[in-house]
Amino acid sequence: SPRSITNNSSFLTPHSSLNIPTLSRLISPPVLTPEAQRFLFAERHIHPAVVRWLRLSSISRPMPTSTNRYCTVFNAPSLLIPYFNVDGKLLSVQARYLGESPLPRFQFPRGAQCHLFNLPVLKLLRDGEDLYVAEGPSDCMALLSAGHKAIAVPSATLLTPDVVEILRQYAPHSALHIYPDRDDAGERLFAELAKVANAVGVALVRHEVPEGGKDFSDMYKNETQNLPAPAQATA
Repeated sequence: SPRSITNNSSFLTPHSSLNIPTLSRLISPPVLTPEAQRFLFAERHIHPAVVRWLRLSSISRPMPTSTNRYCTVFNAPSLLIPYFNVDGKLLSVQARYLGESPLPRFQFPRGAQCHLFNLPVLKLLRDGEDLYVAEGPSDCMALLSAGHKAIAVPSATLLTPDVVEILRQYAPHSALHIYPDRDDAGERLFAELAKVANAVGVALVRHEVPEGGKDFSDMYKNETQNLPAPAQATA
């Protein structure tokens, strides 16, 4: 049987410097501002069920991520993207800026570590069911909306031995699928994921993003651009 994931693994527990109660309040209950609804539904065609599953939320005014006076303040308007461990415990929250000002597109709270995205889906995998691996949350949302079970690996450096063990535990017979981004980072992720698949003992299937798009999110938008926007989810 596979060994347990170590107790100090970032896949299980948030970094000790994060104020998880404050982050939890930012996303509970989920709220979708007009900017977030436009981004998710009109621009990206993300399915409302995916939005609910991922527990996406948003803010219309800047919000502190902790009670510490030196904490990160999320810019607004922003989509809030929570990261959970396999059991649904909050690990961190990422802000995706939706405004027009020249501000950073992505923010994490000070002290946050990078995590795999959508780990709770691993518990829903049926034996032998395919698992898609995306490079970031946006691609993961598009894959989920297209009907695939998917996780995101924001950095190839996250493909540690713990990832091998967690896939052995939850997806021991699942072929891994990937649409690499059409850039060097996408190729690096594919190369590292090939090593993981080999260590787990499962197949890795490569799919190509058509020319004209840079990632699966672009591909999904192009394929759904002539469809009506999904009905907007209500919080």
